[in-house]
Amino acid sequence: MENQIKLSEVEINKLFRFAEKKMVHWYDLQIEIVDHLASCIEDEMAADSKLTFDLALEKIYTGFGIFGFAKIVQERQIQLAKMAKNRWWNEFRNLFMWPNALLLVMIISLITTVAYSVDYSILHELFLGIFALITVVYYIYILKDSRLFKRLLILHIGSTYFSVEVVFDFNVVLVLTNHQMSPIAFSLYLSLGVLVKLISFKLYYIIRSEAKLLYPSIFSK
Repeated sequence: MENQIKLSEVEINKLFRFAEKKMVHWYDLQIEIVDHLASCIEDEMAADSKLTFDLALEKIYTGFGIFGFAKIVQERQIQLAKMAKNRWWNEFRNLFMWPNALLLVMIISLITTVAYSVDYSILHELFLGIFALITVVYYIYILKDSRLFKRLLILHIGSTYFSVEVVFDFNVVLVLTNHQMSPIAFSLYLSLGVLVKLISFKLYYIIRSEAKLLYPSIFSK
């Protein structure tokens, strides 16, 4: 029966540095690769008691072949990215389920009430003021984590959706700075703008909170 081998914390840290040297920069992807390497190394060391950690790592890496390791990294990255996308979209769908849907209806109703309660002549300026405020607050919250986008693939996947925000904001401001607003346009554009921001914020908050629990060391740096 083979002896059970368990790598030490020092050896696990060496594997993280090894993954970093091999251009695996996402921390959550590194964990996937390190777990795979650690399992292979433990099996090799259990089969050969004379095999050291360094020799076992070299043997495993050599066994992958010239492009073998890169292929494994690519496969794990695609798998992790797919899981991240599914996670984001699942949360997106949940926002339209009860009781979240009630909040969305309340926001639209409130904005529509305001549109038909204030003077027509100030709707344009009111819209731009409200929209600018929620946009600035939103981006301040999101962009403070720009460092994390480069370290966690799950947050990077989410950050790609922020480009939709930028395009949406640009088009809304471009259109509305050249047109006088009616109550209907005010209700439509502001409701859509608030909902996009609210949904994006809540999605990001949920995923970020989960990532913080899974990868606390990244958030403490």
